[in-house]
Amino acid sequence: VPLHGELYFHHLRPPKYLWAYCSLAGSEPGELLLCDGVTLYAALPAAIQSLLAREPVMYLRRHERSVWQALYQTDQIERVEAFLKSEGIEMSLIENGGIETRFLSSALRTVDGAPAFVNNILPFGLRQLREPHKTQARICLANGELFPEGMLREIWARAQQLSFSWTWQQGDMLLIDNVRMMH
Repeated sequence: VPLHGELYFHHLRPPKYLWAYCSLAGSEPGELLLCDGVTLYAALPAAIQSLLAREPVMYLRRHERSVWQALYQTDQIERVEAFLKSEGIEMSLIENGGIETRFLSSALRTVDGAPAFVNNILPFGLRQLREPHKTQARICLANGELFPEGMLREIWARAQQLSFSWTWQQGDMLLIDNVRMMH
């Protein structure tokens, strides 16, 4: 999965911290890729910074009936709708009992007064670029227009340049700041 913050695509209050633990190291070194969102935002071109600062992003997802029932562990659409509403997510019914969800969120967080790029734009956006006919998830601007492809590619390129790896050893425990760091 490309770099992301945990649960920013559908939660009003994503977790502030994540714990990771290596109980058994594999026969080949395992790595966790990390990227500082403050550093990434500062490295982005001014046009991208401006767009991110002024426009919320929309995470748009479509789920067939069997998918949403498994995801939300119920077959009662009223329960799903109530849960989604409690998280600030709009829902509408689509063909064959499926649902479409829309969640608006800023792509930026504030860390010690500085903007940080921590969100789920990259997993959504890169999948829509690589597999546009397969994915049921999209990243859009608030008006529903797809997030600009060139900007998405630029963010990904900068994130790759600024990323670093944590190589796991048995017994390692890592606390990740989910407001500042993407993983």
